[in-house]
Amino acid sequence: MEPYDLVTRVALALAALGFVAFGAVLLVAPTLLAVVDVGVPSAAARSDVRAVYGGVELGLGLFLGACVSRPTWHHAGLAAQCLALGGAVAGRLVSLVLDGGPNRVSLVFLAVEAAGAVLALAALRVRSRAAS
Repeated sequence: MEPYDLVTRVALALAALGFVAFGAVLLVAPTLLAVVDVGVPSAAARSDVRAVYGGVELGLGLFLGACVSRPTWHHAGLAAQCLALGGAVAGRLVSLVLDGGPNRVSLVFLAVEAAGAVLALAALRVRSRAAS
């Protein structure tokens, strides 16, 4: 196994675990979003949280997990990881500018999402350099 394959697999596996865990937890317990001051006061709100924060996150995590063992999927998985987590970081930064400082949990999420996006971007760059 090439060193860039190890970096790729680690990046994808870590992101897969994070997305699957986050998604599974919120699929079962949508009210846990209260840690970031998001209320889910109705069945419709819980349905939305379960769909977006649970199902979409779980689905993305399963895709990233599948990418770990399929070298032909590595690039797509890293791109998806970088874009998904980079988009989350962008959203949090926009909110920071428009809404002010978030709570500590949101700051931890920001740091984890940024680290995951940077890790995926770094793995993409290493793979690109190795291919040329």
